[in-house]
Amino acid sequence: KRFNIKILAVGTAFGSVVPNDGEYFDIKSFLYAIRESSGFLSTTADQDMVFNIGRDSGALAPAQVLDYEKHTSYSLRVIINETDVLPPLTPRSTATDLLIMVQDVNDNAPIFNIKQWQMVVSDRTPTSSPILTVFAQDPDSGANGTVEYSLSLLSSNSMAPEEEQTLPFAIDSLGMIRSTALLDWTETSWYSLEVFATDLGTPPLKSAQPALATINIVPANYNPPKFSHSIHYSIINQLYKKDRQLVLAFALHANDSDKGPAGDVMYRIRPSPKSTIFDIDPVTAAIRVAGRLDRGPIIYRLNVEAYDNPLAPEKSKSSTTQLLIFQVEVGFGNRNRGGSSNRGGSSNRGGSSNRGSQRGKR
Repeated sequence: KRFNIKILAVGTAFGSVVPNDGEYFDIKSFLYAIRESSGFLSTTADQDMVFNIGRDSGALAPAQVLDYEKHTSYSLRVIINETDVLPPLTPRSTATDLLIMVQDVNDNAPIFNIKQWQMVVSDRTPTSSPILTVFAQDPDSGANGTVEYSLSLLSSNSMAPEEEQTLPFAIDSLGMIRSTALLDWTETSWYSLEVFATDLGTPPLKSAQPALATINIVPANYNPPKFSHSIHYSIINQLYKKDRQLVLAFALHANDSDKGPAGDVMYRIRPSPKSTIFDIDPVTAAIRVAGRLDRGPIIYRLNVEAYDNPLAPEKSKSSTTQLLIFQVEVGFGNRNRGGSSNRGGSSNRGGSSNRGSQRGKR
């Protein structure tokens, strides 16, 4: 026999089992298994009874709260024993198998697993362009678990009067937020949106807490940064210690003609042999010694990259310059200056042989 039941309160009868011959039976029930879509979970009649049966009436009722999301069906075997049978007669008994199907009710509201979303969008983005996708889960089935979304403007930095502010975004049934108007960062550079999720159950349930979506508008990035020179130079000696800043013959600097964040320039050293010996300030481009220098004269070649639009790295543009750092030995300049004069003087001592030759002539 099969019963289709909705989620009922504990103890509420939904059906009964009665012998076909109409005779009086003492009815006892034994729960052998709980059936799920994935298989069987064994249990016993004395432990975790899910259903109760009336001893005299055969009425079936849930013994605990049913949850469609945990179990969609149960398999029961009901044993019916005959009573009031006097010897020498033997009491009769019979058994019947029941399949109880639990029907879903709308008892779960949609939930956003991610509460906050953030996206950076270039202005002049075409209308109807996808911005980001949000997602809410509802464990119910059918219409009870089907989710629709809605948007509302929480705040923005628009300078327009509140009554004139409009929401240039819309959201579809899949949670995709799209632009509905041309975006202009000079008018509004960020929007804070509330996203609501509501299921299609009866009655419909709305998410207890909305998700927050922040959309930052940045100027379009048309130009890469440009260095003033393609090659830069500096000289150091091998006694430079860690954390000491280099003084460059030409200051490292790159210009970007874009406006707003698209024109903000940052710096980094691209990986290369010996590049880890040096470090760069990402804002000022100041170079410092970050490791142990090699011994003796050597030339370090660093590729310094300038990149823009740090708020949207995927839309960044960059350019590179080469920095040549000449390392000289300690006292290099002193030996050059003193060496020429002192060694020249030593040739004067060699003149003593001339005086000796003059005495020989006498």
